[in-house]
Amino acid sequence: MLEKQFIKISAEYNSTLDVNHFTVNGNMGAKVSISIYTLPLVLHDVNVTIKYELGNFNLAEIGFSVQTERKFSDFQLETKDHFSRLFRFNKDPWRIKGADKFFISKIDAVLRQSSLTQLAIKTVFEPSIIGNYENGTYSVKTRFSLAFDNKEDSLVPIIEFQKRMIRLLKNL
Repeated sequence: MLEKQFIKISAEYNSTLDVNHFTVNGNMGAKVSISIYTLPLVLHDVNVTIKYELGNFNLAEIGFSVQTERKFSDFQLETKDHFSRLFRFNKDPWRIKGADKFFISKIDAVLRQSSLTQLAIKTVFEPSIIGNYENGTYSVKTRFSLAFDNKEDSLVPIIEFQKRMIRLLKNL
């Protein structure tokens, strides 16, 4: 199902999907099947790389860098633990750290608009997203475990998040 979603998105964005399936030796003679899906996209004239690895680490990594004259503050985003979210009135799943509260509020809006907030509420989607500025370039790196059902449901919202973050960084 995940591979079909990657193929569909690859065609939609006129990109080339790289798929590698292979087997490695595991513990005690076991064989571990690994699949790596790498999809390079160009979103708003910015190169974005999406990589999903299944079978060993079960990890997704997405990243991009934008040239910008404005020095945006660094940020770090994680999800609140499920226990905390159960007993709080604020069901917002995000914990965002950063110096610029206005920029943080814009990131929060991007999360909601991209459907990542809904995904985090209804699944065990727990990304770590880090944004940092260095020498005229703002980089955003996203990592998350793929140890949840319906992994393919994360692909469209994560692409939408990347698009909206790029627009935010280019237009703010």
